[in-house]
Amino acid sequence: MVPRNGWVFRAGHTIRLEAVQNDAPYLRADNLASAITYQSVALDLPVR
Repeated sequence: MVPRNGWVFRAGHTIRLEAVQNDAPYLRADNLASAITYQSVALDLPVR
């Protein structure tokens, strides 16, 4: 089966979400230093 909108992961595979502040080379790096803090994060993945 070919997915129409999304990814297919086989049983036993691990999904890793990376949330970073650096979008290079897509966007130019910012000249100002910054930090980010995440609180009460939730990720919902639809499965069938």
